[in-house]
Amino acid sequence: MNRNFPHRFLRACAALLSLALIAGLATGQSVESYRPLLWDRDGPGCIFRTRDADPNAIPTAELRPKLDERFGPLVTEDTLLAADDRSPWGNPVLRAPSTPTTTIVYTDPREAGFNDPVLGPSRRYAFAVAASRVAALFGGTGNISIDASFPAKNKPNNLAAASPGQYWRNLPGLPANIWYPEFLVEHKLGSDPDSSQLDIVVSFNRDWDDDGVQTWYYGTDANPPAGMLDFVTVAMHELIHGLGFAQSFGSSGALPSNNPNIYDLFLMNDELEPLVSLSPSQYNVAGSKVQWSGPFGGLAYTGIFGGPTYIRMYAPWPWESGSSLSHLDEDTFEGEWGLLTPFLSSGQAVGEVDPIVRGMLEDMGYAVKYAEIYVDPAYVGASTGTPSRPYRTVAEGVAAAENSGRAVRIRGGTYNVSPLTVSSNVRLERWYTSPATLR
Repeated sequence: MNRNFPHRFLRACAALLSLALIAGLATGQSVESYRPLLWDRDGPGCIFRTRDADPNAIPTAELRPKLDERFGPLVTEDTLLAADDRSPWGNPVLRAPSTPTTTIVYTDPREAGFNDPVLGPSRRYAFAVAASRVAALFGGTGNISIDASFPAKNKPNNLAAASPGQYWRNLPGLPANIWYPEFLVEHKLGSDPDSSQLDIVVSFNRDWDDDGVQTWYYGTDANPPAGMLDFVTVAMHELIHGLGFAQSFGSSGALPSNNPNIYDLFLMNDELEPLVSLSPSQYNVAGSKVQWSGPFGGLAYTGIFGGPTYIRMYAPWPWESGSSLSHLDEDTFEGEWGLLTPFLSSGQAVGEVDPIVRGMLEDMGYAVKYAEIYVDPAYVGASTGTPSRPYRTVAEGVAAAENSGRAVRIRGGTYNVSPLTVSSNVRLERWYTSPATLR
């Protein structure tokens, strides 16, 4: 047995116990919802910055209009999906062509932002690529609808902001007294509780392209030139936050309406105490060792880096609005693991969502598709080829990869693979830092 398992098991049990204490299934309780503000200092969302940004220089928070408020009562997500170029809300300047997994509504004025006559096409294409990569996490199930804008914010060190379009609690079929983000509700229940509200709201700061100097890089190859900011990386980062990857404690450590959102349940201090179980205090959320307790994210982290079994979160002192607790620790995660850290440097790019973030989304309740297939001969239990439920033999991993072209990552041990026929589109690789011998 993995020597870290008892520690991880206790943390998982503590998280499940805290959920059980907070919630039973929502039966007979009043269904409630609220819409977070974008660029909010304490709300559940993200404000993404450059490393040299002043954490106090934040644009004014705003509430984005719903579809019916913007276009009229006849416009819903369903009418957007069915719209063509002859309808005012179906015009490509306002709405990207829908795919089976994304609907994007560009809400900038004409001739500005995503609708800029020069940079608009490149911006829209790059954003659509980022959205398709995030939507691919769910294997083509569900449709993510997005309100996307590109205004000038006059705060040049702020890159972008995002939040779920809406949060819900006490919906039938979900645990009571826990706030769930809009798309996770749709993902789990198979229905949309409010078709006039888009799932994700995201805004990018076009100040970086003003004054005749283009700083955003709109290529999709994760290879920005020196001095430029990779737009696809930032867009993917923000869209993950729009899925609900965001705390709601705020700088005071107090939960709104005394109820956590689903993400909050997995935050613990270094004494393994869930933050939701502590009396509100700024010292719980700033300047302390806050970690992620979810088992799927933890298993992915351990498989990649080895021990310890927790995921360190970003919790500086003093509190940093839009960054604290909603990101992975900046000093721990870098390079290909830096997609969900709080800052971006010029020339930095991440091309895909890593297994750790995928595992954290799985902890929250998403059914996540992984980019690779995993094998661990020591694993016991039902196998699906994910880091938390790996296959037990190389043969199983290779068979699963044949139809997908995905890499097979193999955990420690010596494997005789010579009897196997492995096609050229299947790659056999070590499970990151875990040694494995293939012969």
